[in-house]
Amino acid sequence: MLAHVPRNLDESTPQRYSLLSFSQRLKVAVDVACCLLYLHDRGMLHGNLKPTNILLEGPDYNARLTDYGLDRLMTPAGIAEQILNLGALG
Repeated sequence: MLAHVPRNLDESTPQRYSLLSFSQRLKVAVDVACCLLYLHDRGMLHGNLKPTNILLEGPDYNARLTDYGLDRLMTPAGIAEQILNLGALG
């Protein structure tokens, strides 16, 4: 079961990050980087990283990622795009 996280990065910072101090923004960035490293170490991509998919939990603004964009990757168009991109990359 997943915990309920009541806010995302957009909802927490309606004035474009101005409500978070530099150290809070840095912590969010490090948390997101750790989440991405965890995924990449397991051969997974996020596929839809944007502020609304970064959830902030608790008073310490612990960042969690959501909505990995798998719905687009699993469609025939998404699979075709992946094949084309793989061909372009070698």
